[in-house]
Amino acid sequence: MNQNRKILIALNVAILVLSVTLVIMQIVQGNTGMAILWGVLAIANAATLVMHLKAGGRNG
Repeated sequence: MNQNRKILIALNVAILVLSVTLVIMQIVQGNTGMAILWGVLAIANAATLVMHLKAGGRNG
C-alpha cells in the first residue's frame, strides 16, 4: 500500500469520526437539521472509505 493511499484512508477515518461525533452532538442539542447534514457527510465519507478499502492494491 503506498503512502498516499494510507494518508487518504487516515484522513477519511478522521473525518468520519468527527462527523459522527458532530451528529451525536447535534442530536443531543435538539438540532435535527444540522444532525441530518452531518449525517449525510458521514454516509458519503463512509462510502468513500469503503471504495478506498475495496480498491486494495489495484491503484498503486
